Amino acid sequence: MYRNDTDRNADNVEIDGKKFTKRIIEVIIGEREVEELKEDWLPIAEALEHPDRLPFLVSDILKVEKTSKLRRALIRVQINAKLRTDEDLDFYKKQLFAAETIEILLFKNLRLKPKKRKKKKEESEEEDEEESEEEEVEEKEGQAEEEQGKRSAQVPKDKVIEELTQLSGVGPSKAEKLYENGYRSVEGLKKASEEELKEIEGIGSALAAKILEALEEFGG
Repeated sequence: MYRNDTDRNADNVEIDGKKFTKRIIEVIIGEREVEELKEDWLPIAEALEHPDRLPFLVSDILKVEKTSKLRRALIRVQINAKLRTDEDLDFYKKQLFAAETIEILLFKNLRLKPKKRKKKKEESEEEDEEESEEEEVEEKEGQAEEEQGKRSAQVPKDKVIEELTQLSGVGPSKAEKLYENGYRSVEGLKKASEEELKEIEGIGSALAAKILEALEEFGG
């Protein structure tokens, strides 16, 4: 079922014929062995690896058992996405949106089934563990918010708009729409597909194709 492309430290792993980056699997399961990924979590892993596929995976995701462990996994993904500072910010923004959407779909009206009564010692140990995890989550969320604020302050909006309007066919209003949809640089825009651009208000097939053509020519 599980196969590394080369070895345990490979960048990619293959699960049920689908490739995942090892990093996202480790974030989901909390840095443990890849083999510990629950099989019924695969639709969620696929949606987080490829956020654009989320709409097509919703029916399978809704069948996944709702557990506190799963919710903590989704929170880890959200924190990781917020803390990323590398060049692929557009992807992590989409991944963050996917993780938040999945959490809302599964846990908005969470009703956990009553568990069997445990011994007081077991209950106390579990409560201590959950409290420690919650404190860690709160601390990381605070760090994420601080880091996100720093990132946003790095490039002023007017500079982004100015850069985007250098593309043929992109005026200030269209650049504003691109900015609102998470495209904060020409380099980030290069990762967009024609279908993704067409989904933006005011950008039809002709303009989407023109933007992609301009991106190929941009920077010579």
